[in-house]
Amino acid sequence: MKKKWIKPADRNSFRVISVGFMLCYAKADYKSKTGKDATETVLKDNCDGTFSIILSDDKGNVLDTYTIDPATGKGKDSKGNNVDLPQTGINSMKKVAAAAVVVSFMTIGAGLVYVSGVGRKKKDNSKTT
Repeated sequence: MKKKWIKPADRNSFRVISVGFMLCYAKADYKSKTGKDATETVLKDNCDGTFSIILSDDKGNVLDTYTIDPATGKGKDSKGNNVDLPQTGINSMKKVAAAAVVVSFMTIGAGLVYVSGVGRKKKDNSKTT
């Protein structure tokens, strides 16, 4: 199944999040606030750049509805309380550090590949002359 992605209405925004992640974050947020599990979630496009996430129980009863701006992860629930899904960005220093380490190793690896190719070219050129 092909992943669906939410693109923010603001074209200058760099955040893009998958529908699945947005729904999981909403379920986790609802459980942390109420202690109840939302077993079903539905995403609805409001055509104004926001999305409604409808949280339901296993019997289909609507527990709550979040209206979220996908660019910020912030919005309101059906009672007007603030909802903030900060997980829509990288907000963990462990993840940032891990990403920095990965990029460092990739750069070192690319440099080693380049250097090994330069040395080989010098050896090949000296044999032909």
